Amino acid sequence: MAIYNLTNLTNAEHIGDLMSFGNEVSQGILMIVITLAVTFILLMVLKKWEFLEALASTTVFMFVATTLLALGDYLSIVFPLGFLFIAAISVFLLYMKK
Repeated sequence: MAIYNLTNLTNAEHIGDLMSFGNEVSQGILMIVITLAVTFILLMVLKKWEFLEALASTTVFMFVATTLLALGDYLSIVFPLGFLFIAAISVFLLYMKK
């Protein structure tokens, strides 16, 4: 897709404007990729813990982050609900294990 009108990009005042423009041009793919990348990075950073503990803490954090992004219309509401579902399952499995 060729972008011919860069007026929105030249009027950007801060990084939020650039992210909005990039997300709009990519039809929402930019925030999805960033969200998934941050999720996997957090899982790798927390790999010193047991996997379920790392998964529970990562998904709780990503639930909060994606909820804020969904409120700002950067992501669909499906992502916070998905992270909430994964967090609930991982916390339930941790509870049953201990």
